[in-house]
Amino acid sequence: MKSIIFLTTPTSATDSIWRILHALYGRKYKMIKLTDQYYLEGRLSELKDAVPPEEDTIIHFNTPQHFNKSLDLSRYNFIINARDPRDLLCNQYHWMLQHPVPKISEEELQRRREKVSSKGIDAYALQNIVAAYYDSIRGVVAQLDPESMSFCTYAAICLDFEGFLGRASRFLTEPITEQQRAVLDKESPEQIKNHQAWVGKRFTGADTRPGRYKNELKPETIEVLNALHMENLQMLREHDLPSVRYTYDV
Repeated sequence: MKSIIFLTTPTSATDSIWRILHALYGRKYKMIKLTDQYYLEGRLSELKDAVPPEEDTIIHFNTPQHFNKSLDLSRYNFIINARDPRDLLCNQYHWMLQHPVPKISEEELQRRREKVSSKGIDAYALQNIVAAYYDSIRGVVAQLDPESMSFCTYAAICLDFEGFLGRASRFLTEPITEQQRAVLDKESPEQIKNHQAWVGKRFTGADTRPGRYKNELKPETIEVLNALHMENLQMLREHDLPSVRYTYDV
């Protein structure tokens, strides 16, 4: 079976989507987190040249800025999650203030957090250019045969769970079983907060709906981000489920 690359921006719901993919495909595919593997081995600089297994594997890749631009995309299927960049920046701001970072001392980590906190969320959103995530994903999407790609996004998992599952299961060759469905339902927006693995049980600032930027950022900050990410928002409107495309409006 052709391998599936789960190419995603690093943000909320990535773990939930990964659990969904495991429930759907884990019986027949090997599941690997390629970015984590390279990072923990101290080889992150080599990730840009990585050639993932081409058969029988689901590859978790949450550093799209390091994706191999020379990879033969025709050898893979893709499941893509690109979050609204305005929400992603809010999410990452809260993430920076509390998430542990391997190989960094507690003192250095605390200094980083204090620096971020002292500037505030608007400064963080304006100063942290996440364009590289989206440039890479747009480049991949532009080259893919539509039949080998399925957009399965944060907005969809929150607002149209059935539509999301339809897209996530696109590469299945067998119907979803009742046992699988019971596992999948635990990831629904109605049940996720009761899930023992939900990130919100460990960290504050986790969210279960798109659009947090409207409440957390100043109007003038949003205006700048709207202009900066016009191409990215257009890509999301074009490829996401019709039921959630309005979330990317400006």
